[in-house]
Order: sequence, then structure tokens, then C-alpha cells
Amino acid sequence: MKKCIYLDPRNNEKEADFYGIFQRAQLYRPEPVIFGHQGGMRAWTVAIIYDNEGMHEIDPLLIKKIYEVEE
Repeated sequence: MKKCIYLDPRNNEKEADFYGIFQRAQLYRPEPVIFGHQGGMRAWTVAIIYDNEGMHEIDPLLIKKIYEVEE
């Protein structure tokens, strides 16, 4: 199992189980007006962690360290 140390919103370091880095995406429909947005997709990277508050998606740049733990 992998664990990580990450920064919470108050910039405190916390430890959590690390599940991986994944990509999220959101589709945008074209706007039906002249010169409107043509539509498309926005994608971004997230890290999935599990701590005592539950499972979260966080920005991977908030992770300070990832390490392996033997059970």
C-alpha cells in the first residue's frame, strides 16, 4: 500500500492512503449563438487519497511525498 503526505487547505501536512493519479474531464456543448463557444473538452489531473475524513480528489502538486508501506 502507498501512503502520502500532502498539504491541507490550511497548509498543514497530513498523512493519507494514496490511490493514484488520474485524469478528470468535462465536456462543453457548443453555444447556439453567432460567434459562440464551439464546444470542447477540459481535462485536468487529480490525485485520489483516503484519510480519516474520507476519500478526496486533490491537486497532485499538494503532495509532498509518496512512499510504500508494508502491511
